[in-house]
Amino acid sequence: MANVKTLGFGSRLGVWVQGCTIGCKGCCTVESWDSGLGKKLSVDAVIAWTQTHLKACDGLTLSGGEPSEQPQAVLELIRAFKQHWRDSDVLLYSGRSYRYLLKNHRELTESCDILICGPFVQNRPTLALRGSDNQTIHLQTKLAQQRYGDLSDHQNGRQFHIGKNGALAVGIAEKMRIREIITEENHHG
Repeated sequence: MANVKTLGFGSRLGVWVQGCTIGCKGCCTVESWDSGLGKKLSVDAVIAWTQTHLKACDGLTLSGGEPSEQPQAVLELIRAFKQHWRDSDVLLYSGRSYRYLLKNHRELTESCDILICGPFVQNRPTLALRGSDNQTIHLQTKLAQQRYGDLSDHQNGRQFHIGKNGALAVGIAEKMRIREIITEENHHG
């Protein structure tokens, strides 16, 4: 998805991978858990799409599903993205701990500028760029330090995209899950 403005610095490309075995209670993207669903795209197809749909791009946000369950494909996408969008950052959301990612997926972990790690825990407060306050932020590059070093003024938000296949809410909702917001919007709209 192009022009994501709620999951990282600036205007970004958002990519949600399919497949997650973590299964956090209250997850707002349960439809991404089943690895057999979704649309398979090659890295070349994703990069070609960005070249025709994005005039500028501040970064790539990867979420899911669980990106670490497709480490080679995600790493390949990050490398191709960084070749084309050299001044952009890569932000990866993972329900795994930072220690787990370093131990099991070091190359993938080190290819990211910023990682937000840890499982979503329902009914915990949200923090800047995080769905629950147990999730940790790891700024791994100078660019990440510049863009994300001070999140004290950051306000979580959400965007709604309506297309021919339905509506999609993107972002981190305050106090309610995104699914509840969509339900509320449907009753009032």
